[in-house]
Amino acid sequence: MDKKKITAILTALLLVASVCLLSFRELETVVPEDPIGNHSEEIDVDKMKQLDMESLSSFKHGYGIDRERKGNKKAQDEKKDESDEKGEEQEKEESKNPDDSDEDSNKDDGDIDGQEESDDASDQEGDGDTAEETPDPGKPTTHDPKIITDLKNQFFTTKQLKKDKYKFYAYIADNDGETTLSVKFRNNETSIQGKYLTPKRGRDYTAVLSNGEVIKQITYTIRYTEDKADDDDPEKGEHPPVIKTNLDNRTKPVKTRNFIFTVSAKTYKKKYLPYDHIKVSFDGKTLKTTPTGAGTYEYDLYFNPPDHGDTETHKVKVLAWDDEGNSKQIERKVVYEFANEGDVIGKATVNVDATVIGLGVIASGAKCDIKQDEPASVVIVEALEEYGFTAEYTGTPKSGFYLKGISGGYIANGARIPANLKEKLEDDGLNMTGQKSKNRINEFDYTEGSGWLYTIDGHLHPGRGMSGYYLEDGDVVTLRFTLAYGKDLGGTSTRGLLSSYCGKWMNGSYTAHHNMGDPEVVKEPTCEEDGLKETRCKVKGCRECKEETIPKLGHDFKEVSREEPTYEKEGKIIYKCKRCDKTKTETIPKKPKPDDPDD
Repeated sequence: MDKKKITAILTALLLVASVCLLSFRELETVVPEDPIGNHSEEIDVDKMKQLDMESLSSFKHGYGIDRERKGNKKAQDEKKDESDEKGEEQEKEESKNPDDSDEDSNKDDGDIDGQEESDDASDQEGDGDTAEETPDPGKPTTHDPKIITDLKNQFFTTKQLKKDKYKFYAYIADNDGETTLSVKFRNNETSIQGKYLTPKRGRDYTAVLSNGEVIKQITYTIRYTEDKADDDDPEKGEHPPVIKTNLDNRTKPVKTRNFIFTVSAKTYKKKYLPYDHIKVSFDGKTLKTTPTGAGTYEYDLYFNPPDHGDTETHKVKVLAWDDEGNSKQIERKVVYEFANEGDVIGKATVNVDATVIGLGVIASGAKCDIKQDEPASVVIVEALEEYGFTAEYTGTPKSGFYLKGISGGYIANGARIPANLKEKLEDDGLNMTGQKSKNRINEFDYTEGSGWLYTIDGHLHPGRGMSGYYLEDGDVVTLRFTLAYGKDLGGTSTRGLLSSYCGKWMNGSYTAHHNMGDPEVVKEPTCEEDGLKETRCKVKGCRECKEETIPKLGHDFKEVSREEPTYEKEGKIIYKCKRCDKTKTETIPKKPKPDDPDD
């Protein structure tokens, strides 16, 4: 009888950035504490490798290990057996390895297991062993052989693997004695055919990884990268990221216990790092929730009452990294000053801006109290009442608040969309709905994409609703009406035909923010005519174009023939332009006759 054979292939592939990005996105739900990111343009393909467990045919677990069976059973019988064996296989994977006392055990190679679903670095050196307990192969049964392996979602740094060695096990459960297993490893240090790994005790394998290498097995990955910055070494790599927070250079205490901590991090190429390349810890505990915002991210810090007195100092750490081995860690200290619920902890200014319908800032300067545990929406409603306006909203001022509109006597009188904005709205394909009333400014008035947004201190567009944002003393809140999902306020959106309007209509004026490309010569200059150079905005659908005149070249004449003058006839020189072949003639005066000797 022919022996049955199971083959596992570990294949190292250099992938383009977009392919790596797709694989990483699939893993984000599997490894939420250390996602790879979503900016493919920042991934260096020379530093990212992928080891892919390829199967030779379909198989049950997706472990990259496949079996070829020869016999009389049909495919449907095998599927039924596999379904019946699911529970049994789980029990086997959870059983302990009876060979712990084996003389070949790796107890001296390190004792740190691969971290599962964690991005925390360890100071201890590990051996890359992926589990403390391994399933017992059990006694042979009449069931089909199955592949058991401990590969799972894991993250390692160079400190945790001794001599870059990653260890895993793979073996056949319910072996009938006629099935064999082989594991093939291939990367840039082996031949293109790869090499077979030799196991210890017939089940324990070791693969030597390279920095930046990724082992991928369906949805199971192992990332191996440089250690990130830490307390002992706060900067790693040649180009550490630049981190900015709203605690930088802060000296006054925080009085709101619901503090919104903002963070942005940029690479040396001045590109924003995504939130999954930033880790924030508060008093030693990593914040697990996904932040709000885009580019500048918002994290919630909640301050408990101080243990002693009215103030207490807290520590906030931020770690940011890119995909090129650069990372940076900063620490900020913040003093919280206790205040009871309902206590006044400061004042905020609220303004109302309707520049997008030609009205400019229609109300400004109202200062309202900020009270402990009350969100921005409470302050906004109070300010609108002070202006004599009525807020139309859903939810309550303290929870689930959504501002639908603002009404007041002739509040929208004279409204008119600026011509340059109207052109953008038409290019964007948005439906124009017209003015519904001169006494209100509501969502869906004028266009299908209209509504009310808000900014903090004129620049931050929070990524959360008004009842989810907590203000501090001195904050300036501006309600801004938009006609295009915020694109007319400098934002971006996937709704409509344009992603951006390349400008802002706010505070009573328009400011352009085009992303101009490189100049392009559309008409070459000639000797007698000027040329033309155009620079166009790179944003799809934008018509912005700057023209620049290229001065004419002028002729470059060179003498091509000469006729010398005589006493009776003038001479001439003929010149020809090197560029355009135009000619010109220059006259040489006749030679003067010699004087008469009798004279």
